[in-house]
Amino acid sequence: MIFVERQKISAWATLDLAGPQLSSLPPSLLADSDPWGASLAPTPDGFGGASLAREASRILRVGCPSHNCGGRCLLKLHIENGVIVRIDTDDASADTMPKAVEPAGESRSDYQICADIAGRLNLREAFTEGRSERDWVDVALSSYRKSYPRLPSLREFETSNAGVHKVAVTKPAIAFEDFRRDPGRFPLSTPSGKIEIFSSALHALGNASEIPAVPKYIQEWESPFGAEARKYPLQVVGHHTLARVHSTMNGVDWLEEAFPHRVFVNQVDAAARSLANGDEVRVFNGRGELTIRCRVTRRIMPGVVAIPQGAWWAPTDTGLDRGGSVNVLTSERWTPLAFGNAQHTVMAEVVKA
Repeated sequence: MIFVERQKISAWATLDLAGPQLSSLPPSLLADSDPWGASLAPTPDGFGGASLAREASRILRVGCPSHNCGGRCLLKLHIENGVIVRIDTDDASADTMPKAVEPAGESRSDYQICADIAGRLNLREAFTEGRSERDWVDVALSSYRKSYPRLPSLREFETSNAGVHKVAVTKPAIAFEDFRRDPGRFPLSTPSGKIEIFSSALHALGNASEIPAVPKYIQEWESPFGAEARKYPLQVVGHHTLARVHSTMNGVDWLEEAFPHRVFVNQVDAAARSLANGDEVRVFNGRGELTIRCRVTRRIMPGVVAIPQGAWWAPTDTGLDRGGSVNVLTSERWTPLAFGNAQHTVMAEVVKA
């Protein structure tokens, strides 16, 4: 199996090289530009359909999850290409990042690495379709120019060195403006064409206990209100930090000095555990344990601790992580609808190391 990304939808999937078949796709991997559209039908594991299987042979595309800014980002390429273009579908903007330095040593772009892997599998042409990185950026821009005619060409981006192109906002955005003005002429994309409280699509998934058809509170499988809280009473949140982008830039001295890696603990919880600001603590649950210094603060509520995500795992011989990676505490259970990482559904305990 090889894990790859489909450029047109920014989606990760698996491709069985012995006979490409892809029967379902988690909904978290669908982007607004999904070319399969209505041909995808809801399934318990995501979305499926005949055209999805037919398209499986064309799944290979440039892929690097750390370079994908979620479903809004159509394409973002490595600096070795000479230009990075990001298209943001939320506010009709695009920006470029010209190459600053030549690639060092034998470094290669993600696209080149994936193309070489595909070549060894006799899939280079299927992967690249004869296009270079720059060609794919041009294709992406050309595709979006159908919706945003004023979007500059790639050559115009490069020669102007403007860096960013944004469409001016001349009036405030109003949600469902056309529908509110004329519901009959501009129906919504719901089965009834109206605002719906009950979702027939969610009901069809047949998982009412985790994915209800109406908005309602569902207790997490791991929470302060469950039996697990008796042993692990603190809810862990794995938040983003200013010091890095996920794991990128971890280990940079200047950034670590400016934003030290700390677990945030409320004063009430710290007092109950005899913790002082700056103490090295051990955070653990039934899945793993880590050591990290604590920051005692009122800026987090009692019963909750926060560990910045993205720290590099540094295990000892016994499995204790001294890098402070919150991933050792999280479970492998994905979220029911989006099939995402349950980064905040974690209970743990904190004690002085």
